[in-house]
Amino acid sequence: EQTSQAGVDLTAEPPDDHLYEPPPDPEDLDYGYVEDDLGGLDFDDLPRHRPTPSSIDADLSELRRRRDAARDEMTALTDAIFRLGGGPAETAAAAELAELHHRHSEQRPYQHQLAHAHAEWVAAEHRRDTHHSLLGQLAGQITAADARADRDLADRFQAHRDELAQHTEVIDAAAVSARDDRDAAHAALLEIAGGPEGIVTDRDLDNRRRAAVEADIAVLTRARIQARDLDNRVRRAEAAAARVFAERSHGALDLTRELDQMREEIELVESAGLRSPAGVYADCPESATAALSDAGRAVVGNLVDSDMAVQLLQVADPSEKLATIRAVALAAHHSDAKVLAIPASPAANDHARRHRYSNATASPSDAIDKLTSGEWTPPPGTLVIVDDADHLDDAQLRRLTTHAGATNTKLLLVTYPAAAAGPSRHLTAALAATLPWSQQLGETPRNATADSALSRAARHLSDLSAIPDDDTHREATALLTRRDNLVEVYRNLAARVAARGTGRTGPGTDLGASL
Repeated sequence: EQTSQAGVDLTAEPPDDHLYEPPPDPEDLDYGYVEDDLGGLDFDDLPRHRPTPSSIDADLSELRRRRDAARDEMTALTDAIFRLGGGPAETAAAAELAELHHRHSEQRPYQHQLAHAHAEWVAAEHRRDTHHSLLGQLAGQITAADARADRDLADRFQAHRDELAQHTEVIDAAAVSARDDRDAAHAALLEIAGGPEGIVTDRDLDNRRRAAVEADIAVLTRARIQARDLDNRVRRAEAAAARVFAERSHGALDLTRELDQMREEIELVESAGLRSPAGVYADCPESATAALSDAGRAVVGNLVDSDMAVQLLQVADPSEKLATIRAVALAAHHSDAKVLAIPASPAANDHARRHRYSNATASPSDAIDKLTSGEWTPPPGTLVIVDDADHLDDAQLRRLTTHAGATNTKLLLVTYPAAAAGPSRHLTAALAATLPWSQQLGETPRNATADSALSRAARHLSDLSAIPDDDTHREATALLTRRDNLVEVYRNLAARVAARGTGRTGPGTDLGASL
């Protein structure tokens, strides 16, 4: 009879189990289930006409309302979980966690006592086992010596065993005492805890809090999914509404003439996304911001706290602009940072001369040439303020922007949109529309708002019912995609510092962070 090494009979019939059943014959399979299982439906039951869509405007307004509510809920949950005392589940579990912590604090001395008593008992039992094992070994050696009639060796083993046996009673008593101490410590712990179920350990506390935190994270995840879904639906509805206005007058924009400016703007926006960790300054003295409005003080705080190399400030009120520049400059001075003023217009130059706020003042051509050539090497954290920045030419603005990110300095571009536009207004407008950390103080009149080529092209393409398949439109679409990707990246970089002063880096400290 053939058997395997494990003793299994290989010739026996297989057991009566479904795993040993032979596969079905392919001819017996029913391949008609697709046609047979339509639930009574037929193609004639399908609607013959597309359903009439509801009003786009009504749906869009409702979608925006729901989208905003979902974003608010998501923001509130994020703040509660990561910045405040905890999410809903953790807050609800706070009382239970406090009670568990109180009971654990009461039981901790008893748990420590039980742990020590248990360790002592294990050691005592080990000593007793070792002692009796030695006695047994000596008894065996004595018997072996007697069998060989070696009385001298037997006497020596016997003397050694007698000496060890003198400690037997003490060792046995110590083991019994250690066991009694362990049992007493265990009983004391059970008494203070009210039974085995009432014992609270560190693991119990961690598990309860972890369960609450995981529940909050699950709620936040669902809120984020809902907000993202509503945001996508709003964008689709907005695109559908925009197609209704495809024949508007500005739909005849000549993209070919806009492409050069679009390339220039996107390159500037890309170079403006570097960090300058040394450009985070200490808070401005309160006396310097006393004349500012609440919004002005908030803008100053944002500019001072941000570690982005290029900052853009649009101010609607000229008097507020001058006070804001002075406050930011004082914050830099307060952090022992140097301040270089580059007024780009006659009015800005007059203000810098009459109300000095910098360590040095230079004309745009002189300052930019010396900075970019390396003749001037400002230390990390230096604040470069360009008042009326849109009066620089395009090349000067690009060179300054690139220099700030490469030298760990901060470039503050200040514009006054209500004034006459300078030659690089389209570039500052592109920065204002793309950099999430750009600041605006006051309401700019609608007729004073300048458009960038990127914004004009985006409106033009969104108003077209179908985008032509030619090189011009393909390149414009690619540039706008680059802009949208940059905006998404920059939104992640623009997170506000959770607590001012935490992780602040002063001038001369380079954390090595960059985009």
